[in-house]
Amino acid sequence: MSADAWEKDKRDLHQLFVESVEELPDLRAKKKNACLHSKMSLAMLGVRSWDDLKEMIKAKTQTWNDAHPDNLITKDNVTIDHIKPKDAFLHMDEVRTDCNHYTNLQPLPRTVNQNKKNTWGIEDEHYWRDRIFKNQWYVGVYLPRTHKGSEEPSSKDELDSDKKGDDSKAASKADKKGGGK
Repeated sequence: MSADAWEKDKRDLHQLFVESVEELPDLRAKKKNACLHSKMSLAMLGVRSWDDLKEMIKAKTQTWNDAHPDNLITKDNVTIDHIKPKDAFLHMDEVRTDCNHYTNLQPLPRTVNQNKKNTWGIEDEHYWRDRIFKNQWYVGVYLPRTHKGSEEPSSKDELDSDKKGDDSKAASKADKKGGGK
């Protein structure tokens, strides 16, 4: 896939996020002519179908909006966030595959995404690998632990896991000391 085609796909992907947030009319009519909806793009995103991607976007939007009623995701402020930032990937092969995998994408309000920037730490890496990446059932919206304002979990899943907490905190401390996974 050429760089120009991928750039167009990224613009179309943003439009899909916007449409999913607002539940606009069925996207199937638009799919026929959009470059985004090629099998190559599906493969690059690691998703089986555009309907699966749309459902994931809706679920994550609902999770965010339930947890942040004062900062809702709307069609006017939605952005595509890479949960693990592109700069946190070490190899170009990972950037092409893992960075753009649909489980590494989430909707965020524009201001939150701008403030998040490239924040990423070792605790985030462990959480991402263990719970988010390639987990089609993860519908939480994740903000890095080191991100200002991320003290509160963004989803019930994170809240439940934080309540269990002591085991994961101990493992995280061991990881920092080099005794972890």
